[in-house]
Amino acid sequence: MKKIIIFIFAFYLLGNIFTYSRNYDVLRYDLFVDWSNILKSNKGELEKREWNAIMKITLVPTVDNLTSIELDAVKLKIDNIDINIVNMSVAVGPVDITIFDGKINIYMSFLDYVISPQDTIQLKIDYTYTNPYNKGFSYRNSSDHFPPDFIHDIDVPSAGTLNEPQNARCWLPCNDVPNDKALWSIAVNVPVGMKAVSNGSLDSSVVYNDNETFYWSSKHPLPPYLMTIAAADYELHTERMQINSTDTDSVDVYYYTFPGDWEGENGCSAERNLSPTQKAIQIFSDLFGNYPFEKYGYATVDYTYLGFRSLGMEHQTITTSNRYWVKDFVPVPGWTGFAHELGHHWFGNMVTCNKWTDIWFNEGGATWTEAIYLERIKGYIDTTAYFNFMRSRRESYIDYSKKESNFYIPVGKIYDPEFALFNHSILTYSKSSWIFHHLRILLGDEIFPLCKKLLEQYKFSNISVDEFADFFVDNVPNPPHNIDMKKFIEQFIIYGGHPQYAINSNIISENAPFIVNMNLTQTQKKTDNIIDDFLMYIKVDFIDAEDNLIKSEYIVNDKQEQDYTFILDEKPSKIIFDTTRALVEIIENNLIGIDEYADNVIKIFPNPLQKSEINIASDLDIDSIIIIDLYGNIILDNLQISKHFNNKYTLLLPNIEAGTYFLIINNKNIYKLIII
Repeated sequence: MKKIIIFIFAFYLLGNIFTYSRNYDVLRYDLFVDWSNILKSNKGELEKREWNAIMKITLVPTVDNLTSIELDAVKLKIDNIDINIVNMSVAVGPVDITIFDGKINIYMSFLDYVISPQDTIQLKIDYTYTNPYNKGFSYRNSSDHFPPDFIHDIDVPSAGTLNEPQNARCWLPCNDVPNDKALWSIAVNVPVGMKAVSNGSLDSSVVYNDNETFYWSSKHPLPPYLMTIAAADYELHTERMQINSTDTDSVDVYYYTFPGDWEGENGCSAERNLSPTQKAIQIFSDLFGNYPFEKYGYATVDYTYLGFRSLGMEHQTITTSNRYWVKDFVPVPGWTGFAHELGHHWFGNMVTCNKWTDIWFNEGGATWTEAIYLERIKGYIDTTAYFNFMRSRRESYIDYSKKESNFYIPVGKIYDPEFALFNHSILTYSKSSWIFHHLRILLGDEIFPLCKKLLEQYKFSNISVDEFADFFVDNVPNPPHNIDMKKFIEQFIIYGGHPQYAINSNIISENAPFIVNMNLTQTQKKTDNIIDDFLMYIKVDFIDAEDNLIKSEYIVNDKQEQDYTFILDEKPSKIIFDTTRALVEIIENNLIGIDEYADNVIKIFPNPLQKSEINIASDLDIDSIIIIDLYGNIILDNLQISKHFNNKYTLLLPNIEAGTYFLIINNKNIYKLIII
């Protein structure tokens, strides 16, 4: 054993925030924190906000001959480190360590014993929190001052933590990455009269003199960013809720609120604002599988130090938020903040992003569940509420993407998680939610059993973009229109931007049936981060002169430039792409009627036709002709054309049944042909 008293240097550089794999796997964290003195002192001075803690980390090597262990820790005073090889009942020491750049490196290369993946190692780290900047850990007291629009008027101290994305390291040593999940036990010592809440279940609480220690433990593994502790003079309200709408499975729900907030005043209360919780749990359980954890709960935590008036966090089994969420008059059940954090317990907590570049899965999935919540919270399917919400997410993203530098950023390549969650939150939340929305539009409500299967397959583990896309490739072997599922999903993750369309349509018939030829061109500029051939599944609406819907039809666009033919019973006056179902932007949209063409562009004779030869006179250079029937089916393609002098052509036809057909010339111009 070697006594260490040293401060971790505060070089918390961007180069060290990216997720990478270490040579071990953490099995569990056992943490004790003593907040009793700081919560009694009501100290206002930042430099005096200190407390002591003990962290035990149990891990197994993932490589042979493990010689060092690296942990994340920023500005912590390390007092002592003990190491034990558990399976050998051997205490190792002394050890050499270095502390630099927000990391502790513990070296064991001097050992005669070769540490292998068959060994279990336990670290015991005694440390003191000395970081005065409220990074990760937040302490507030009654003497602190707040902006006038922030709600914080209790007259006793409170403390809490917020780790996402990588601030756990600012108040506890750990492997601060999303893809190393572990079990946790957390003991929190606070003054008698206060309550401490954390992840998992409350096993017990013990009073000693004027302090009380609360002992919490998690049944299911979680990464450090989803771990939390909060302590205050809480009022506690509990209820037992049925998990889904079809059986008797239930879960205990705990609400920790500041004094007086549960009943509230002027119609604003935590009880009211949290009232949709049971129905929301049932909605998500019915669709995505039963709520997977041992409890659910809510705790008010003062996050005003981050500068956000409204902020919530999906800590596993215990959602936290600023007081604003339970004090202000939010529309119930229309307020979706709590639904978002609850939705994370499937998308983010039960299944977690593999790396921070996969945070689109967490936030996009949870944002999509807000739309699902609004669609179903009234007790019936309200598709208008669903599409209105998704439209709002589209509008926020399209407006954000008007700035060219934002347009080119792929949601799956924002390597700094702080930028992903804050600077580019519109991409991480709004745009990413459309990845799930697109799948629902393509697959219909089959998306729900597929998501349920996906979540079960990756339950309590992590998922990457490749695994997400490959799941749908494997489980949707015959997708609608034979769409390439992998490209359909990955294009909005690994590439930036979205399709920007120029639409040019012609009506090439005077009477019903009306033939509409559409030329569709993706105009977005191709770069390393932008493709020019997005694969889109688009609903096209044909509208008459009185704004009535004539017909809707879905098309697949998989080329930069593509032509389509539609046959309508009525003449359209405009063509609309349904942008509530496809994340596209219309730059140009032109519809030209037949009367706008010169009569002598192309002449076809004889027409009607009684023999197998068609004569065509045109000033155009004709290089292709296709014949389709009234239903748009291709009857003949790649027909042989003979060109003569004076811009005349001859087309030889095989035997075709009598009827009405259309000639498509050069993929653009359509003319009626009658065969008798």
